[in-house]
Amino acid sequence: MSHLPSFQDAVKIAREELSRGKESGDFDSGVAWKKCINLRALELFADIRFAETGSDDLKDRKELQELSDRLGQNEIRTSFELKTSDPIIKIEWLIRRAEDDSTSFDILTVVAAAYAETSVLMPEALVRWTAAVLRSEKKRPIRHGKFAEGTGLRNTHIWLTIRRLVQLGMVATRNDASPPTSACDAVAEALKQLGENPTTFASVKRIWYEFQQIDRPLSQ
Repeated sequence: MSHLPSFQDAVKIAREELSRGKESGDFDSGVAWKKCINLRALELFADIRFAETGSDDLKDRKELQELSDRLGQNEIRTSFELKTSDPIIKIEWLIRRAEDDSTSFDILTVVAAAYAETSVLMPEALVRWTAAVLRSEKKRPIRHGKFAEGTGLRNTHIWLTIRRLVQLGMVATRNDASPPTSACDAVAEALKQLGENPTTFASVKRIWYEFQQIDRPLSQ
């Protein structure tokens, strides 16, 4: 489309863009959360393997990188709170956190499974932790509340859809008192038609500004 889309055309475009994310499960917080757990765990596994051998042994590295790029800095910050480039130190830190943090526990179980599937020797600390889990000496901590950051993939789709409409010439947002003709309005309407949240201009606008603060240029 080479001209500025009408509002109804913008809603249609937004529906098409958002539908792909919905069909892949990214709008389901539980499914999205599991994807993100797997992503962070496999990133950690790859870091350890690269440090040990110069190769990460991941067959799905391209898919992993694409998902990581989509997520940016918006999911599972827990695994990156420790400022170190040493993956073994990260493992030991996650083991300590896993005593009362279900996210850390889940990341470690996926890392352990990756080692088992590749028949590669685990780091000693992870061996001891995995053995304790298998002997039921360590239990997964109870996760309280909903998937706190399980909306990150959904919000990524929302942000990318707004950005697509802006690239087509629409204004991203508007003054709250102005008529609802912005890209955020179109996306809010598309979400409403799809039966997904959020459905208000204010909430969609908040997502737009949150992602823009991450400093991803529009031309990216």
